Amino acid sequence: MGAFFILCYPGETDDTVLDTLRFAGSLPLDYVGLTMPYPLPGTALFERVGDRVSREWRPQDSPLMNQVLTFDADFSSTKMRFAIVKGRVQFAIRRRMGSLAPAALKLFEWPTDRVFRLLR
Repeated sequence: MGAFFILCYPGETDDTVLDTLRFAGSLPLDYVGLTMPYPLPGTALFERVGDRVSREWRPQDSPLMNQVLTFDADFSSTKMRFAIVKGRVQFAIRRRMGSLAPAALKLFEWPTDRVFRLLR
């Protein structure tokens, strides 16, 4: 079973993004998908932020992480990408470390939460 989460949606705060990452990692999932928001024409997000769209999303624009910021968002693309990588690592720690996961997560989450909060 898997789940998909959009991080750094307009109106979110550092706290809500970090809460989402913790929630995603707490679920008994085999797979977690994390992405940044994309305001595609015809969607409610486009209606909300369409005046801030700076470019169209094209898959070939993002060969490394498949993540390209396409609008003037509340979070920078660096901060969004950091959140995605952080979430993927936290999920991997929970899945692969078994009973050692809580201790490993404490060591990982505290500094990465701080870095996330420092990024724009």
